[in-house]
Amino acid sequence: MKPNILAILTLLALHGCTTVEDPFLDGMTGNMPVATGNRELPVHLASASLTGLGEMPIGLRQTFTDGVTRQTMVWANTTTLQGENALTISTSAASRSTLRKGPDRAEIIRTLRGEFPGVSMSIDPVIRRNAYGAYGAATGKLGDKGGCVYAWQIIGRDVELGRNEPREIRLRYCHQALGPDVLADLLTGLSVRDPGFAASTATVAYGYPAFAAASKQVIHHATIDQDAVKSPKTGAVSVAATTDPDIKATTPVRIPEP
Repeated sequence: MKPNILAILTLLALHGCTTVEDPFLDGMTGNMPVATGNRELPVHLASASLTGLGEMPIGLRQTFTDGVTRQTMVWANTTTLQGENALTISTSAASRSTLRKGPDRAEIIRTLRGEFPGVSMSIDPVIRRNAYGAYGAATGKLGDKGGCVYAWQIIGRDVELGRNEPREIRLRYCHQALGPDVLADLLTGLSVRDPGFAASTATVAYGYPAFAAASKQVIHHATIDQDAVKSPKTGAVSVAATTDPDIKATTPVRIPEP
């Protein structure tokens, strides 16, 4: 009889363990992003390329998280600076708004600090363009001859051109023999390979539409506080140059709201 009672008590205890809700675990499960389809791909399956870069990529990763598909094309890093030389293309469903605005200045500065430690990076006031519109860039000198670039672009949705999903482009690249002036133009050679994806000027850099900036246009503005502050007269966002010694703004930049 005693063994039977012990067996029943053990089963009841196990049943209780499987039915009692744990608010901590429930919270973790509810807030964790859903990630599927993370894998390595052959480099020839990349959805974009840089035609001006005379070297082959060494790897291609694709991830899918919370409705955003990201492809990261990686090139060899021959410098002493840690980090990946990578072009990242993020694609979001048309119904999502996560990829419709370019990064603000605060986000760019945080990225520069994290990706290029010890390198004096400057946000370029020149608005550059490629086949898909305007893009922003920050560059810095690396050693005597080399340099680094961080470039960003938002390519907007355009049904007439067959672009049903917005895309975000990010480039991080350092080279021991290529200077900042050369690296700043790398994203000019961007080529998107997906079927039906056509080029146009419907894109975003610095958080405003491409048609608002002409090629090689320099934007000047009197700076105020470092944090983004809305001006009651213009409704624009103005930011001052950062005081970080490794990040410079060679020319004050005005970032109009989209």
